[in-house]
Amino acid sequence: MAWALDLESAAVASLLTRHYTTEDLTVLGAGYGPDDRRLPSSAYMAARRLGWGLTRAETSTGDLYLPDRFRRMIEESAVRRLRQAVWTQAVVSAITSTWPQGTGRTEDEWRALNAALPYGTDKVTVRNRGRQVKKFLTEYGRLPANLIELEPVASAGPALLLGAVDKQMSVFTRISTESALLRVKLPHVATPRRRADWAFVSVSIALPGYLAVGAELGAPTLRLVSGRVVIDQPYSEAVAKPRGSGHVVALGFDWGVNTLLTASLGYLAEDGHVFVDGKPMSFGASPVTAKVTRLRKQREVLATKIDHANVLLTSATSVAATTALEKKIAVWHREITHINARQKHLNKALSVAGARWLVDQAMVNGATVIYAEDLASMEATGMGKIVNSRCS
Repeated sequence: MAWALDLESAAVASLLTRHYTTEDLTVLGAGYGPDDRRLPSSAYMAARRLGWGLTRAETSTGDLYLPDRFRRMIEESAVRRLRQAVWTQAVVSAITSTWPQGTGRTEDEWRALNAALPYGTDKVTVRNRGRQVKKFLTEYGRLPANLIELEPVASAGPALLLGAVDKQMSVFTRISTESALLRVKLPHVATPRRRADWAFVSVSIALPGYLAVGAELGAPTLRLVSGRVVIDQPYSEAVAKPRGSGHVVALGFDWGVNTLLTASLGYLAEDGHVFVDGKPMSFGASPVTAKVTRLRKQREVLATKIDHANVLLTSATSVAATTALEKKIAVWHREITHINARQKHLNKALSVAGARWLVDQAMVNGATVIYAEDLASMEATGMGKIVNSRCS
């Protein structure tokens, strides 16, 4: 996997370096190839229609052997990233073309911006890109001409997109309700130079329990995280279309600090009024939240030690003292990494438990809809920062 991802990363970086230009982004955004036909939805096919396919000279040494299916994954990853850049370019252009004349946008300027933005642009993207443009303006005294000026380098995370290949490169088989087997062709040397340097490898996949037996599994994406193979497994299953009306029992909930979740049942009367039974339900996870708080404080203490040791390191007069401080700093960094992993796992377990509790309460009480406040675009400031961050 590491050898395959090294080959993939180098080739994707080569393609992005060649085609992450204003001219090529304009061509890709137009959606038509040199033969005036609409570009295929498949990214690697669009690359080949445009003549952007990976050439032999663009491999690391020029004499590597890369199967055609492997090249497909490289081209798929690169053009997906370029298509994302096309969309981002449209957002940046909308922001710069409607840049406010004063310190803040007027109501008319906001309307002009919303009209210029691509369909589906969320407020978080507008806010973050706006800050990026403002930083560029402060540094250079002018607005960026395009996305290339704003972000001179484009990169894509190393990943094997098996959805771009067929059975000659990847075979995915579901063995049981809890496991699947993936056979994928990978290099068994760091620099494959002939067909024999590639061979099929079997990867056993443990499927999560919530995956229905009848779910249709798609081709996974393979990544390498901290020395472990991580599989992004897409799936689809038939579900009933949610009803927008006709609900008579509903569960509404809100987030809190002392109590993580507080919920209440609402009933729709025949006259159209909503009433509650006055019996709130709460989901508390005090031991887990206390553990998360202790881990956060422990991480802050270690960070303070590292800062202090770095100050001492600048004034160390002997090799022995410098070596001792560097060893301590390395140990503290490893501890912080371990604490971050613990905190991440606890937060994930807490969110899953809370969601499961909400769904169980709704099902037991006959509720057919759950109401929640969407705080995805909230940006917290001041005293409410910790509370609002947790709610988001």
